[in-house]
Amino acid sequence: AAASLSDGCKGMKQELLFANNISSDSPGRGAKLDQLSLSVYTGEVLGLFGSRYAGKSALFRVLLGELPVRSGELLWNGSADNPRPKAVRIGKNSAMVGDLLLWESIAMLWNPSATGAALNAARIKKMIRLYLEDYQLSFNLNERTASLSQIEKIAVELVMALRRKVRLLMVDLNGVEGTFQEYEMLRRLLARVCQEQAAVIISTHRAEIISFLSDRIAILFQGQILKTIAQEAATTSGLEALSMTLYQVKKREAQPISALREEVFRVAGLDAGLPEPVEFSLYRGEIFTIVSPQRDMLHILRRRILDGYQEKTSPVLFKGRAIKRLGSLKGIAFLDMQEIDQLIEGLSPLENLCLGISQKAGGLGFAGRNIARCIEQDFTEWYRNGNFLHQKNCRELYKKDRIAINLFRLRLCNAEVIFCNTLNVYNDVVTLHMVRDVLASLTESGAAVCIFSSDSSYQEELAERTVVLGDG
Repeated sequence: AAASLSDGCKGMKQELLFANNISSDSPGRGAKLDQLSLSVYTGEVLGLFGSRYAGKSALFRVLLGELPVRSGELLWNGSADNPRPKAVRIGKNSAMVGDLLLWESIAMLWNPSATGAALNAARIKKMIRLYLEDYQLSFNLNERTASLSQIEKIAVELVMALRRKVRLLMVDLNGVEGTFQEYEMLRRLLARVCQEQAAVIISTHRAEIISFLSDRIAILFQGQILKTIAQEAATTSGLEALSMTLYQVKKREAQPISALREEVFRVAGLDAGLPEPVEFSLYRGEIFTIVSPQRDMLHILRRRILDGYQEKTSPVLFKGRAIKRLGSLKGIAFLDMQEIDQLIEGLSPLENLCLGISQKAGGLGFAGRNIARCIEQDFTEWYRNGNFLHQKNCRELYKKDRIAINLFRLRLCNAEVIFCNTLNVYNDVVTLHMVRDVLASLTESGAAVCIFSSDSSYQEELAERTVVLGDG
């Protein structure tokens, strides 16, 4: 196992926070905390590992004071009477402004109360450069902030938080993409944070990231800490196996998901060529897998919803409303992995990206140019490459770029229910991770995802529920 990040700080750790059986209400569609107990130490990186709606976001909001504690108590530096220390949450939604030059964005973090007139450009740039170099960070300060990757922005925000004497740094890595070299850089920076006796909590559902960056790992499920383990015992495969075992034990004890979340979709009596009609429900914020010997389940369901196929014998409820025959249905999306790279070849990549956003779209000479620019900027920040968007057409576009356009459009369409077929059949590892991260981010926003597979051995690691339909 890799050496602990805080090896150089042993003997110096102090308990910054003790959460004693705290419970909270649900933050929007997320999970609530349920008698959660946890210690956070200075000079240490604590990893929060859990699936969607495990309670990671709720815990962060409680620690920031944004979500009240319904029961239990928070002890800061050993007492409930002590003031809450400075804390900040850092993640993929960066506080840095993409259109500004990098030094201008950092200057705003350096001194949030300063006005543009109060800043001496040459002086502040020199101070920022020297300060970043002290943390072994080097960037072109005259580049646009949008040129930085997600991990690089997180690194800059961490350093600036240290300068403001923030003692509790919460890093949300859910949906954050980075190279191995970037995560190596982040790991070195976290080691420096430990040396300065700040406390760090990182949050992600990816076992390989959490085991690489953390000193201790707390496994979170439905608002409770199931187990806390040391980094030395946390190999990626071991952590995944342990968490799945704990989840299964806890699921047997827990209330059914129908008692915890809002049902958003239900179908009954669907004839899919199996001995029994198909019936299932979907709930907000979940990823649900149906394993069936019927290979055309996705297309059969699509025909039922969009074309009214079997409408008399198969009732469908969407958000509590019965639907019959709809040529299109806002709020429901179908993602066929065999067609995920298909675009309109004669349009430019940017036109494909913006397709359907404005009724007047056409050659990008429409009234919503500002919308197109915003979409282009958001796409470039998410995908970290937007240079190809202004090509004349899509005929020579790489498959990976095509898939990125369609996945980003899926994010824009505000679908509340997404149906797709097996994620790993038609695509390489890079594409698979892109698809998983987008679906994961959509469930964080309350969407329900249903994955169909005809492979009886298929296990989707993101799924909270799996139903296997027999052929006899």
